Amino acid sequence: MPVWWLIVPTTAVSGLMLLVTLSRGGWASAALAVLTVVAVYVRKGLITPRQLGMAEVMVAIGAVVLVIVYPTLLLRLTAPDNRSLESRVLLADMAFTIIQANPFAGIGFGDYNRASFAYSAPLYATVSADYQLALDQLVVHNHFLLVAAELGIPAMLFFVYLLWRFVRMPWPLTRWRDPAAFAMATGLAAAVVGQTLFFNSDNYYADIRIFLFWLAAGVMQALVLQADRNRAA
Repeated sequence: MPVWWLIVPTTAVSGLMLLVTLSRGGWASAALAVLTVVAVYVRKGLITPRQLGMAEVMVAIGAVVLVIVYPTLLLRLTAPDNRSLESRVLLADMAFTIIQANPFAGIGFGDYNRASFAYSAPLYATVSADYQLALDQLVVHNHFLLVAAELGIPAMLFFVYLLWRFVRMPWPLTRWRDPAAFAMATGLAAAVVGQTLFFNSDNYYADIRIFLFWLAAGVMQALVLQADRNRAA
């Protein structure tokens, strides 16, 4: 019971912080991660259909309450996005242009902005010169395209393979004897699933987020190794 008293407020505060960010990509990735955890728990028989139905009702009620209390959440999904989507499309077009010119080795880590000034993306011709200049100072909001542009398509495919291996790491689920370790491993694997979706709308460049991502992957690897050691003992 003391663990639950810690988990519940931590989850509530984390959820509120995520909502306040107004990040649609963050919301979608978090929802996907939660659904992944629920799917695993249902498969293991840890969540009954009745509990699942109650949870769905509570989520629906909570969503209505949140929209009433904080209508900005609904506006974030329905109001104009200040050319955010258009900018992402143009940045992706630039990334594809760079990748097409440097498919195997890329243009080098950290050289994306230099390359964006050197290349001319087809869709850039549809916007003003000032808008082009502003876009050239940004990095494509897609981590997979960023990796492919800077390190090459083979490196990007290897990164996708690593993500898949991280997601599959907790399987087979029969290896888990400690419920706490199982819960942590499931949560971390679900987090990787969510991050994979988030990588399609943002990037982890040279900032602390990429280090936290690899730290989470390392913790999951440690949990799996410990579970295998305990099972073999």
